[in-house]
Parts: sequence; C-alpha cells; structure tokens
Amino acid sequence: MFCFADIDIRNDIKTTINELERIINKKEVLGVKIHSSNTGYPIDGIYYDEVFKWANDNNILVEIHSYPRENLIDDVCSPLRIKNIKKKYLNLRLSIAHIGGLQYEELLNLDLYVNISAILIDLVDRYGIEKTNKILRKFDINKLIFASGYPDNRKIEPTEIYNKYFEILQQMDFIQDEAEKICKYNVLKMVGYLNK
Repeated sequence: MFCFADIDIRNDIKTTINELERIINKKEVLGVKIHSSNTGYPIDGIYYDEVFKWANDNNILVEIHSYPRENLIDDVCSPLRIKNIKKKYLNLRLSIAHIGGLQYEELLNLDLYVNISAILIDLVDRYGIEKTNKILRKFDINKLIFASGYPDNRKIEPTEIYNKYFEILQQMDFIQDEAEKICKYNVLKMVGYLNK
C-alpha cells in the first residue's frame, strides 16, 4: 500500500516540515498531498508556499487537489493559483488531481502531471465523448494519468467506477501504447519507479 503524506495546517510550519522530513523516505510514501478545498486555505498561501519550497529543494512530488467551483477563478484550489506556484518553483514535481476541474485550460502547457480521477464522467456528461477526448489530448500524453488515488465520482456507485471509466476511455482514440501510459506507465514514472 502506498500513500501521500497529508498536511495538517493547524500545526506550525516548522512542525509540518519536520514531520514531512521524518516520513518522506519511507517506501510507502510517494510524496505530499495538499487538499486546500478541505482546509479552506488557499493553495498559494504562505503556509503551503513553505511546503512547496521544501519539496522543490528536495525533489519531492506534491499532489494538489484541484476541482474548483466552476465560476470562481480564485477558488482556494484554482488552476490559476497553481500556475503561479509552478512559475515560482520551476522544478517542482507536481501532480494535479482532477485536471483542475472545469478550469483545466489554465494548466495546459505546464510541466506537471494531471489525473482524470473524479472529472472524467463530469466532462463526458457536459461535453460528450468527442470533446472530452479533445480536452484530454490537449495535455501531454506522457503526463496524463488515470488516477493517483481512487477515481471517485459522486454520480455513480463506487462498484461501477472502474467499468464506467474504462467504457469511456475505450470510446476515445487513444492507441494501445497511449492507453498503457495513461493507465500505468505515467504514474509509475511520476512516482519514480520508471525512468522512461
């Protein structure tokens, strides 16, 4: 079993960094996950900036939850905020959960991984298979991943998620090599288990 380390912003930043340093080298820990929607604290706030600085300096993978409210471009987890973080920390290893929601365009052409967990069904419901396929193709195929966690979705039962995701993906124009990258190899590369 593998996991991302979580951050409790109720702790002072020094305590948080010390705890991250203590656990980050455990083989089960893939990196750090920041879920600013749960904390209500902006992803580009001073506290998280210290975490990004530490991660950038130590080549640590950071996954950011980004499924902002559609019409709120300055939501606490908005892609616009993430874009500014990536500009500040050019070498920061980033993975964006849920491709930035419906504000995904802000993340295009950035050097980061994106996953389609939770968002895929929402994109298909809104845009249909063809346009969703085009949206996914806007991202670097070598940085697009199926999920870095459970690909949850509020619209279907948990037991239906994988079948529905695979049914959708099979209707798209990804060739076998690309599908294998999305479903397996890209995430292995992201977490450091592959060097290709």
